[in-house]
Amino acid sequence: MALLVAAAAHRILGGLPFHPGYAAVLLLGAILLLASALSFVSAGEPEPPAKMPDMPAGFGEFVKGGFRVVRDDRRFRQFLVVQWLSGLAAMALPFYVLQATSAGSDAAILLGAQTVGALVSNPFWGWWGDRLGKASLLGAVAAVGFVSPALTLAWLTLGDRWPDTTALPWFIAVFGLLGAAGNGAAIAYLGYLMEISPNDRRPAYSGYFNTLVAPVTVLPILGAALAEATSYAAVFSVSGAAALLQIIAVRRLRKLETGGGRPIIRWRRLVARSWLLSWCYYRCRGVPLKGRPSEEIWYFAFGANMHDSAFRERRGMRPLEWRAARVRGYRLRFNLDGRPKGRAAPANLCADPEAEVWGVLYRITRRDLVHLDSTEGVPGRRYRQLWVEAEDNDGIRLSAVTYIADGKDADGNPSLRYITLLRDGARGHGLPESWIRFLESVKEAQ
Repeated sequence: MALLVAAAAHRILGGLPFHPGYAAVLLLGAILLLASALSFVSAGEPEPPAKMPDMPAGFGEFVKGGFRVVRDDRRFRQFLVVQWLSGLAAMALPFYVLQATSAGSDAAILLGAQTVGALVSNPFWGWWGDRLGKASLLGAVAAVGFVSPALTLAWLTLGDRWPDTTALPWFIAVFGLLGAAGNGAAIAYLGYLMEISPNDRRPAYSGYFNTLVAPVTVLPILGAALAEATSYAAVFSVSGAAALLQIIAVRRLRKLETGGGRPIIRWRRLVARSWLLSWCYYRCRGVPLKGRPSEEIWYFAFGANMHDSAFRERRGMRPLEWRAARVRGYRLRFNLDGRPKGRAAPANLCADPEAEVWGVLYRITRRDLVHLDSTEGVPGRRYRQLWVEAEDNDGIRLSAVTYIADGKDADGNPSLRYITLLRDGARGHGLPESWIRFLESVKEAQ
């Protein structure tokens, strides 16, 4: 369909003068967008849940909630920075066609190349996001986004030395990368926003985010002013610099994902790739590494690892099976120091013969456990392994490993983002409503 539209645009631009031709192409795009919107609306939507989340009393409270999200959610703030830099890099988009056509290239062919780049890259971006996580996908898209302005600047600098016949294939490559980067950005940004948004507040988070990044849509106007005052080269230079800054901003975002990117954690992950090195490391820490790498065990998650975004995407785990389960004789507490200090408190276990903790059992290998240990800083000064007896929903009892730490006497308040991971993870894995109500009763840090 997209290639047919590109062919139609080619015929329109070839048969009409400049202004009527581009006006006809825009009209065609508007008609297709209207048809797409009508098709989307006609699909309907699922029934709303019986229990709706607590909503702000009025619009003013809703807006105040947005300010609180920006203030308290570090990942949301950093993601805004990434998106603003992406918008600044996209400032040059209208000028690629102008630059390419001035070099003798056919606009319709270039738009077709952009469409092909988008279509061909879609499966790859989807695989990357699922396998390596949305934050990693953001970094890959930012890197690809840098190549197009770099290639265009190279043409502006060296194009006079090359034959005229090189212009079309050169800009076909540029537009193909633009299409790939554009589709990858759409997949990465939407996926990451959904990942960091609480399930019951996704419309609100989308509204906050879209409002705060809306000003980037006027940046091409600034690009036009810059091109008028200087040259196209200045516009592409700013675009390339913004893409480089975006790569740096995504690296910062990924450090937030992994707990600040501490060198000790990165070093441990390298060691975790080797069973022999891990065996030596555990021995040095006075903790024996038992079993075979392929031996299957159960891991009991009661904190953020109940959520797929934490366990599967951020930590890169691929469990063979999962079950809802409980562990008797322990109580869930939030008595550890988190970051920022005083406004975060990770989950912990505390012995209590009268209590029980619900969570998710994951079937993994011992090699997987070594990798998970490395992401949790185990063995280390905080968490340590604890073997417990878990009971699944069918009453089957299983030996499982989990983590415990020496906490403070008094509990703190977990951050909104952290406790939301627990609540959404519990819902997503079918934990009892009584446990979900308990998690909802936990007061988050202000």
